[in-house]
Amino acid sequence: MSDNLLTWRDVPGWTDWFDLYDEVAMTTPPYSTIVEVGVAFGKSLLYLAQKIKETGKQIQIAAVDPWLPYHEHEFLQTGVGANGGDLSDGERQAYLYAQKHGGIYPAFLHNLRESGLESHVTVVQSGSVEAAKLFAGKPPYFVFIDADHAFASVKADIDAWWATGPEWMAGHDYNRGSDVNFPGVWQAVDEKWGQSNVGWRNHTCWTVRRSHLERPDALYRLSPAVQETMTAREYAERP
Repeated sequence: MSDNLLTWRDVPGWTDWFDLYDEVAMTTPPYSTIVEVGVAFGKSLLYLAQKIKETGKQIQIAAVDPWLPYHEHEFLQTGVGANGGDLSDGERQAYLYAQKHGGIYPAFLHNLRESGLESHVTVVQSGSVEAAKLFAGKPPYFVFIDADHAFASVKADIDAWWATGPEWMAGHDYNRGSDVNFPGVWQAVDEKWGQSNVGWRNHTCWTVRRSHLERPDALYRLSPAVQETMTAREYAERP
């Protein structure tokens, strides 16, 4: 490994939940496990791993992904955009990066190795539902889901991971009410927990907290909307 470590900024991908991962790193207790489902090149995973390293806490991240071709990212194999069109700049960057490293999974392993963060990450090359079974009796503290966005897949993922007993969960591409941008995500999430119990973070991510669902008469009098306007430190230090 070179002296100049690779960082999340060097990795192609689509990540806009930095403040959420800041909160996860700050508030997760030592000796816990965090799970990211849907890793791809590892951009957001490396960001979280670096933030956890900075806290000095012993926290392990499970990186769950089968790293197999699937319909939402066909362009990474074909180099062709949706409906045969051109790739966007971000898509082309990702396609060329995958080609350079011999595929998405080899690219991810390269990124993890060159980041110097391998000791913080356990790689689980598996489908989401199958991977959740590995955590039976060993609940992770937090689970983030950004895998297949179809309704049936999202439903299966959130059911499987919620059953492992995490304190809270979140996921990407929650576009409440949209019929165009991954409607399967918000539909599956709202169906499971009810819209009033789902936090909407920066209009891109959903959050659900077990303590909010199970102890609504305690602190969790705060509405999800109020919770999501609090900073990570304010939330951690709430009465």
